[in-house]
Amino acid sequence: ASSLNVPIYTTTFGTESGVKNVVLTARSPRLVMFPGRSVVVRLSIDQRGFRQEKIEVVAKEGDSILASQAMKLPVSGPEEIRFEIPPREMDSSTTTQGFQQRTIRFEVSPLPDEATEADNHVTVLMQPLEKPIETLVLEGKPYWDNKFLVRNFSSDPVLKVTAINRVNDGRFVEQKYQASEGGAESLSGTWRTIESHELPLDDMDKLKEYRVIVLGREAGVFLSSEAIENVRQWLSKEGGCLVCSRGAPTSTMAQRLADI
Repeated sequence: ASSLNVPIYTTTFGTESGVKNVVLTARSPRLVMFPGRSVVVRLSIDQRGFRQEKIEVVAKEGDSILASQAMKLPVSGPEEIRFEIPPREMDSSTTTQGFQQRTIRFEVSPLPDEATEADNHVTVLMQPLEKPIETLVLEGKPYWDNKFLVRNFSSDPVLKVTAINRVNDGRFVEQKYQASEGGAESLSGTWRTIESHELPLDDMDKLKEYRVIVLGREAGVFLSSEAIENVRQWLSKEGGCLVCSRGAPTSTMAQRLADI
């Protein structure tokens, strides 16, 4: 056509067609569960190309349907969906050690003309935990940022928090926290003053009760030679986790912890 100098004009047949798709995602694809307690799973659903079609989101464990929710597709961005997954039934012969990881599949039935079904489902793994993770927060000079950190830790049912603050030389205040239905609240009867010889870092048996230690502001007052050796053993043999929330330790403390 070009050699003959013949023009070509193109035309489009049909009408404009956009991609239609529904996307289901999980806010946290891995969650922790406790025996006998429900777990809240948060999902997000989004779509393009559809209107407000009615759909049903189903939660399955194997071939069993645990729960379902009917809803309309969102039209202005992602929308959150909450599922409360009930615990497995326990009988007199069931122990907490007998609980295994649970795999929950959430799915939406495909809609007509949908581009792909690959993102119409999402899987959430729920890992069993027999009891909350014991967390120890130590601060020699209390400050607002660590109080905020403790408050947030305490609102998480996965954690059980013990916070120890220095009052003056040789005296400390110990407070225990754990999440409740009303949020982060102090457990009744757990506030007490303790002396320096009662600090958990100086006692290996007490230290073994904790899985996480957070060192806050001026935490050096808790780190005697015996305490540092205990922490070294706790990290290497017990698999503990040490967090320095105020940044890198001071040069003196860093030298004593260098082997870790």
